[in-house]
Amino acid sequence: MSPGKDSPSPGGSPLSAQDVQLDEADALQKALKKLCQVRAREDTDELRKEQLAREKFLREFPQVQRELEEHIRELRALADKVEKVHRKCTIYSMAASSTGVLSGVLTFSGLALAPVTAGISLGLMAAGTGLGTVATASSLTISAVELFEMLSAESRASQTMPTDSGKGEEVVKALMKNKGALISILTNCVTASQTIRKNIKAIKLAQKNPKLAANAKVFTAGGNLSVKETLEVQKAFKDTVLSMTKRARMVGMATTGLSLAGNAYSLWSDSKHLREGAKAELAEELRLKAELMEKELEGLTLIYESLQGQGQRKPQP
Repeated sequence: MSPGKDSPSPGGSPLSAQDVQLDEADALQKALKKLCQVRAREDTDELRKEQLAREKFLREFPQVQRELEEHIRELRALADKVEKVHRKCTIYSMAASSTGVLSGVLTFSGLALAPVTAGISLGLMAAGTGLGTVATASSLTISAVELFEMLSAESRASQTMPTDSGKGEEVVKALMKNKGALISILTNCVTASQTIRKNIKAIKLAQKNPKLAANAKVFTAGGNLSVKETLEVQKAFKDTVLSMTKRARMVGMATTGLSLAGNAYSLWSDSKHLREGAKAELAEELRLKAELMEKELEGLTLIYESLQGQGQRKPQP
């Protein structure tokens, strides 16, 4: 067909270019109309889903609000309890450190006075050993109690924070590890009891045998004794300060001095911590969690109030 001629119709009648354009426009209009209908149905479905979600949120939020408010109160109550326990444990720790300081002073004095007075030296060593055991047992017990309280608080807090998991297992593991502290306390008590009995026995022996006690003072001072006298002293006062050489006493005094310094530093550190308010790190973390949860609740409350306002707003005529 030559250019410029009309195209034939299906029935053989020629169609003008204008007719073809009208047919194409009509087909395009139908396609657009169909597309608009599909979009309208999709929009209607989305609006229906949004409406259902809005109604569900408005229906369930009051209960969620009450639960969140309860969790916030629990977290703050836990923070207060943790801080109270920490403060008490700090005070008890100061008492234990004070006992440790006194024990160190008595033990150091017992070691130093061994060449001068046997009986008093043995008494000081026995008292120092007893107080040292009390201080150690108290310190370990306080640490165990505080650890248990802190882990219990963390476990309870994790129940209000779904993102925290495994706290219960951590509590069990920590308590199992703390068995070592209990064993240490029992071991120290047994050892201290034996040491005290040996010192008491040595005091009685020194009172009954002044010559043996005098030889013991010479021996501990590094003086000259015969081999026989040396063996008698070491056998009679075995495992007490009166059977220690001068060098051994010096080492013992140095060790006791370091322990004394450590207890004095702990006492100073706890005292400083107490003056500053004895804030517990866990308590601060719990308060921060409560604050974050409170802000989240405030945001949800604003959304709730906004949706309520939209539902109560009457449509314009």
